[in-house]
Amino acid sequence: MLTSSFEATTVGDHLVGQTSEQSIDVTLCGIDGDFILAGLLRGRQHSVQFVVEHMPGCRALLLVLHVCAATALPSHPWRSRSHKTLREESSSGLFFESQLIDHFAPDGSRHTWRQRYFVNDTFWIASGRAGPVFLCVGGEGSPLSQSVVVTGDGHCADAVTIASRAGALVLALEHRFYGVSVPTADLTSQSLQLLSAQQALADIAVFHSFITARYQLDRLRHRWLAFGGSYPGMLAAWSRTLMPHLIHGAVASSAPVGAVLNYRGYNDVVGAALETHAVGGSSECGTMVRAAFADLGSRLKTVAGRRMLETLFPVCNASGTVTPLEDEVAQRSLAEDLSYLFPAQSNDPTCASPGCNIAGACHLMRDSSLGSPLQRLAALAATQLSPGDCIGEGREATTAALTNTTLEGGIARIWFWQTCTQFGFYQTCDPDSQCPFMSEPHFSTLDANLADCATAFGPEVASSVSTAVAAALVTFGGLTPSATRLLFVNGEIDPWRAASISVSPGAGVDVQWVAGASHHAWTHPPKRSDSSAIVAARRRIEADVRAWLREPANTPLGSVWGEQTAGSWTLGSVINIGAAILNSAVAGAMAVLAVQSCRQGRRASSDEVVAQPRTGQIDDSLHAPLLEHT
Repeated sequence: MLTSSFEATTVGDHLVGQTSEQSIDVTLCGIDGDFILAGLLRGRQHSVQFVVEHMPGCRALLLVLHVCAATALPSHPWRSRSHKTLREESSSGLFFESQLIDHFAPDGSRHTWRQRYFVNDTFWIASGRAGPVFLCVGGEGSPLSQSVVVTGDGHCADAVTIASRAGALVLALEHRFYGVSVPTADLTSQSLQLLSAQQALADIAVFHSFITARYQLDRLRHRWLAFGGSYPGMLAAWSRTLMPHLIHGAVASSAPVGAVLNYRGYNDVVGAALETHAVGGSSECGTMVRAAFADLGSRLKTVAGRRMLETLFPVCNASGTVTPLEDEVAQRSLAEDLSYLFPAQSNDPTCASPGCNIAGACHLMRDSSLGSPLQRLAALAATQLSPGDCIGEGREATTAALTNTTLEGGIARIWFWQTCTQFGFYQTCDPDSQCPFMSEPHFSTLDANLADCATAFGPEVASSVSTAVAAALVTFGGLTPSATRLLFVNGEIDPWRAASISVSPGAGVDVQWVAGASHHAWTHPPKRSDSSAIVAARRRIEADVRAWLREPANTPLGSVWGEQTAGSWTLGSVINIGAAILNSAVAGAMAVLAVQSCRQGRRASSDEVVAQPRTGQIDDSLHAPLLEHT
């Protein structure tokens, strides 16, 4: 992350300054005598965020931060996760103090914890507080930061862009156990019992009550729309289907709502992407990749072949007389690590380094001057790995990663727990599939993944994964949800599209296909290099949102929310998710806690209002129709 600073002078409610690249003239927002500002600065190659706080003497210090973050399901359930600790980013955001630790506690306990959230109310204030509420749903990616509601960094840029024209209140709620929103002191299996999509949806419901009380929202005027990409997209969709009286509509980008145990479709799509001309693939590329992995598999079968591979690739712990590839776990890890060199999920057509996208990887795999297909694969690995990196971790390292239950070192367990207890999503490479990687020896199997579940969480969890996946499909509706104002958007080369909805299951559930696009690429902050398909996807999303905001809100349980007090409002049957129902007593109690928190509360801090440079007037057509139904 690159940081630079300079001094600037406030002129009225404007800040005027100069960086080394360009001048700045932006609007400040005052809060209780303090100032805070955030917005976008367009450099030659990067989008950057800047934050300004008012300082004595009308001087201000501007920090310019180059932001680079994304939210996406890991291609491997645990091995490809970041090694950052859960406590690394805790310096920004607000905390909701009264979130329930266990919404479905059998003893009815009301123990609470602190959940982090972010707010940008600039557009909403400019609309006269008449606009809707846009919720960016948190998920399994990198820890959220204030930029998520300023630039939409990660997976909500579409929401922030529309919010600037809709006059929306922009919120982001960090998912429990990700980022710094961790309700337990460790990551043992007992603690992780509190991690589920049901708990996350209940968190959203209670947060909805808290924000409604804090900002004195009216249900008919201030409709909530949920946005998310990847797993947050799943939650956004389910918040609409399971809580339609709370969530008016949802945009679910690259959302694999079709839980599946053996996820063969993932690598099938990767194989197709390698031959997609629009992103730089070709049939020759697909052929060379298959040949390289066939050669890899043949060499793993012999002692001499394994020694050759230990010299060709930077295999972990390979040196002198140490022969790590005698371990079958290391062999599987090597093959799977090499498959991640072909970034269909994260494909960036504009990246410049060698082999950084499908086009670059295919260019190297077609280059006969580099030697055999296997040698070309080694050349590709050399371009993507940093000095000192290794691939093909063995049994000891694997077991250590999966059994580390500390907050500092156990991050690999978090998303993996959700795959073992709800979703599956195990990316296999079966011989009768279209997987372009190594299927002989057949190491990337369903059984191998279930064995990892057993290592991490015990045999009881591993033996019930199939049942858990089936239950998730029944609970959340799988690929046939029943709803209105729900949009699923999927990219052509995104491997997660195979578990998402590409054909509408019925009226009210719309779908959009983005040619050549990777995993929710249209939800990232806009770039000049974005393809016409991505630009068109954003326009279609905004058109749908505009249409939804012109439709009247649903009335929950035959009553109007705005006529009730926060303390008496109940969710009723809001989250009828399986056998775990969030009952009205819990919701009512939490609404009371929310009001008490506001009263004890302390007025909004300066971190709570974040301004952006105004690029135009608020589009009254987006929120004016809301007033017609009051």
